Amino acid sequence: MSKKISPVTTLSLTEALLWIVGMTLIITMLGHKGIHAYFVYKRHDKITYLVQTGPCREQLHSDYFMELLDLSIDKPPLFSSFNIHKAREHLLQHAPILQDVHIQKHAPDTVYIDYTVRTPLFCLGDFHNVAIDRCGVPFPLYPFFSPKRLPEIFFGETTIEQMTLGKALQGKTWEMAVELLDYMTKAGKDQFVLRRIDLSRVDAAMLGKREIIIVIENPQLHYLRCSVRHAMAEIDRYLQLRDFLLSTDHQTLTVLDKEVSYRVIDLRLEQFAFIR
Repeated sequence: MSKKISPVTTLSLTEALLWIVGMTLIITMLGHKGIHAYFVYKRHDKITYLVQTGPCREQLHSDYFMELLDLSIDKPPLFSSFNIHKAREHLLQHAPILQDVHIQKHAPDTVYIDYTVRTPLFCLGDFHNVAIDRCGVPFPLYPFFSPKRLPEIFFGETTIEQMTLGKALQGKTWEMAVELLDYMTKAGKDQFVLRRIDLSRVDAAMLGKREIIIVIENPQLHYLRCSVRHAMAEIDRYLQLRDFLLSTDHQTLTVLDKEVSYRVIDLRLEQFAFIR
């Protein structure tokens, strides 16, 4: 059975033009509203606030984070496109002062940064304005910390050449430095202050030149020359001689136009102490 085809409706020229104009107006209005809504969204989709938290109140200035993350006040980045994982990696890579950091976004316009800064253990005597923490990571002191008198640490050329800000030192030399610091801190208590550990000669080519130099303040300055293998036992021997050394004559050294008392105690030979 054949199907009857409906007749095609035809429009006059005037009706067709009116239909085209009407549809054009509708599409234009919808497009305008869509574009308006898009720009309104973009205007409000901005990072407006940066909030930092941590063990200490604002230990690092917010401007420091804003500069590192390119959070411009004049042209703030979009909140929706801000990647917290990439931001964290960027901070850890370019801010060696940070031991750890976590970033969160809180809608509609706030970024939270929770961080921990490194605690300086030594000042690196081979460099200016560089400290090192217990993990062996070098980082700048100023302007993050107020001036502190930390013990100095000196390394040999090999260690210095391998040193990079934010990258942890590895190897026996660094382990030796931490071990000596802990031992001297425990032994000294309130008796004396550790001022320097010099490990620049621990790998000297000639065995006779290998040594560790430890400088302590009593208030006399005592320069201890210790062997690499038996430094702890030699420090114990020094402690037995300390009261005697403080009661005897001493030499003087001019430091910053001041006369400073000092003694050099060579403890490298077992059961002996050469004093001058």
